[in-house]
Amino acid sequence: MRAVRAKTFEVRRDIYLRERLLEQHAWYRRKAALAHRSAARWSSVTASLTRLTLLAATLRAADVIGR
Repeated sequence: MRAVRAKTFEVRRDIYLRERLLEQHAWYRRKAALAHRSAARWSSVTASLTRLTLLAATLRAADVIGR
């Protein structure tokens, strides 16, 4: 830490950008990918449940299944 503080502002800024900001960027990218996969999964679940509901409503309307 002292070695970094002894360096010039430009060098310290470069170290900060490389070690802190780039790591933050990678972390947010991973989180965004996880959120995208989760949203896709929930969309699939919602679509499947909608299909089942429509099938049940159709079968009820045709008196294939009871109330």
